[in-house]
Amino acid sequence: LGDKGGEGVHGLEDGWVIACAGEVHCFTKAFGDVGREDAEDAADVGHFVHAYVEAEMRAELGERVTIPEVPETLTDRDGKTTPHPAFLCLQSYRAWRAAHKVVPVKAEVRVVSRSLGYAGTADLFARVDDVLNLIDYKTSKGVYPEYKIQVAAYRHAALESGEAKEI
Repeated sequence: LGDKGGEGVHGLEDGWVIACAGEVHCFTKAFGDVGREDAEDAADVGHFVHAYVEAEMRAELGERVTIPEVPETLTDRDGKTTPHPAFLCLQSYRAWRAAHKVVPVKAEVRVVSRSLGYAGTADLFARVDDVLNLIDYKTSKGVYPEYKIQVAAYRHAALESGEAKEI
């Protein structure tokens, strides 16, 4: 996996990660070193952002869904107000959407490799700049090698099962 011009990561910005079988678009929200409670908060942000983007894509596919409200600010225990981490992630996601032509094809795609004995669910098949991509959303503090392995496995299963003819 790499960017359109070769190996590596495409579109590194602050905010969110989208791992695609055709390329990797990254906007990584830097949560840094966090304690257990903060890690749980980061996981909640990740779930919210995932749900928001999934709902948006499903709406674009013509499904009847409710797109959640995006909290713009967060007030900490000391009363200090800061931009909400989900809001920041979604700003980066929206910038990525504005920079690319993204046309969803199918959401939550179950893929199976019978020959290798595994299955999984990719978040989205979409045409990104007119190229079909298998996309899995990630929120994390970095881009990890496992992301590329996971989407490569999803790609293999999608091609093997006939879920996709090209990716």
